[in-house]
Amino acid sequence: MGKPEHLALGVVAGALSAALFASALADSGGLAAVFPVHFTSLPILFASVSLGAAPFAAACATGVLGVAVGSGAGFYGGLIYMGIHLVPVGLIYLRLHFAKQSPDTPGFIGRLVCELTVLAAVALLIILAGAAFDISRLTEDVAVAFGKLLGAAAPDVPTDAREAFVTELVRYFPGFVAVWWLLSLVVCAVLAQAAARRFGMARFPTPPYRAFEVPVWLVGLFLVTLLPAALLRGNVASVAGSFALLFGTPLLLQGLAVIHTVSRSWPGRRLLLFACYGSLIWPFAPLAWALVTALGVIEHFGRFRRPHLV
Repeated sequence: MGKPEHLALGVVAGALSAALFASALADSGGLAAVFPVHFTSLPILFASVSLGAAPFAAACATGVLGVAVGSGAGFYGGLIYMGIHLVPVGLIYLRLHFAKQSPDTPGFIGRLVCELTVLAAVALLIILAGAAFDISRLTEDVAVAFGKLLGAAAPDVPTDAREAFVTELVRYFPGFVAVWWLLSLVVCAVLAQAAARRFGMARFPTPPYRAFEVPVWLVGLFLVTLLPAALLRGNVASVAGSFALLFGTPLLLQGLAVIHTVSRSWPGRRLLLFACYGSLIWPFAPLAWALVTALGVIEHFGRFRRPHLV
């Protein structure tokens, strides 16, 4: 059953996760929802890497009940919470406890992230199929909201230019959401493991993040979706582009791992990493994402990190 204090900690973790999710629902119309949504999985992930099976189950049950009953979201709110947070965390838990390889084995963390990517791709496919693969049916309200936000932030930009930018942005909005979900999960998992180690509660060794490596089938999925996104037009290109963004995310992480590894002995390394991560956010994000993702693809065939991983 687990130690009583671990069971209590599991209940607290589930309650905190439910509170973050409920806070996001309450602020769903504004930017204030970004923080709680981003970290809703963190308490449950902490339970998965630091506590036993019974405390982890208590955390999950408390989270679902807290969302469905405590927040007033009801049965469907609990289902959404399970789908967005508990299903991927459950996959992580199963892989950590029942995988044949230890988490500190090279390649383990890359395969796990790619499995989560496939999970996100299945969810994205279901959502797009529900909209008959017409992305405009999913993004009408989003386009209006982005238009108002951009108009307030840059009133001097011509209206035609703003509309063209918003139109191009929302074409791939489902993919952006899937990528944001995946990166949020990865960040929360890294923070959960770091916290578990800090408090001496880690049940698993920390993966060698610099050795992050994606399997070849993920590279194939990325290239297969990138080609129609680049060569075609209309909804087909938009749908393919959303999947290319998602399948490119593990390759982006691989590209970042290359930069971290190769630059270890470089002078001014911290400034380089700061500029790299800053460019991924703003203002050169599209170009930076493309370059770092391309580096991840090239690394798959070039193996630039090998001399630096010894």
